[in-house]
Amino acid sequence: MALIREIVGIGAAEFYSDNPMVPDGPAEEVLEAARRRALREPLQYITGRAEFMGMVFRVGPGVLVPRPETELLVEEFCRLFPDRQSSPYVADICAGSGCIALAIASRYPRARITATDASAIALGYALDNASRLGIGNVNFIEGSLLDPLIGEVFDVIVSNPPYIPEGEIDSLMPEVSSFEPREALDGGKDGLDFYRLLIDGAGAHLKPGGLIILELGAGQREEIEAMASEAGFAINGVIKDVSGHERVVVIGS
Repeated sequence: MALIREIVGIGAAEFYSDNPMVPDGPAEEVLEAARRRALREPLQYITGRAEFMGMVFRVGPGVLVPRPETELLVEEFCRLFPDRQSSPYVADICAGSGCIALAIASRYPRARITATDASAIALGYALDNASRLGIGNVNFIEGSLLDPLIGEVFDVIVSNPPYIPEGEIDSLMPEVSSFEPREALDGGKDGLDFYRLLIDGAGAHLKPGGLIILELGAGQREEIEAMASEAGFAINGVIKDVSGHERVVVIGS
């Protein structure tokens, strides 16, 4: 029903109360969308949009669909920086659609945010989203992880990196394993490759007292805590999702 309403452009109240007829043109679109959905293509790819933190982002093949659990990362950032007029310098690594960077930027108009991603396709979506949302305080750069940020130091580094163990990707639901970009999912043999690189390199890019805020997969907190300790950092906090999984970790320098 959501798919039909999205394509036809009918609000939920009208759809359920008035039982409107679907015109012939949109009806063909609905049938094609239903065919794609029957093949397990993500709903967000079919409609071309995904909601995140009350904002609408354009998404499609080649970019990860924003997840509700990633909102916890943005919410924790907001908790740590209660003054919305503050001006933190933030790096968003593995930016994808730009949902994290743009959600933070919209709430902190004086913040400066630099966002990186190795995928030119993903950055195309991110740049389009920034333009559509009218957000100008994010600078998107193509490149792997921290590599494009030579000489830059930040108050906060945030990231939702790939964290699925490579051997588990094919067992995920088809909407993910068959459609979303593998490079946005594959965290290496144990799912922790990107965390190793991020945590190892973060020290050179953080101001004194700076923070790292990361989304993580279920059961990964202990390994990440060990990495942080070895790199001279400490875990400042862990936030659980609605399922009770440790989903976001805050690391202090």
